[in-house]
Amino acid sequence: MATKAMDLESHPTDGTQFHEFVPKELEIRVLSKDFVLVSAKIFLEGV
Repeated sequence: MATKAMDLESHPTDGTQFHEFVPKELEIRVLSKDFVLVSAKIFLEGV
């Protein structure tokens, strides 16, 4: 699982730069008492 900081860190300054990180949708599915699946729809704005 990646975090916002990890995602932004993975893009060097000489490449794509993301200036805004906008979460749009978060879905959490409980599949069992031991397993939860999480998905997110994220929009990135940049140059």
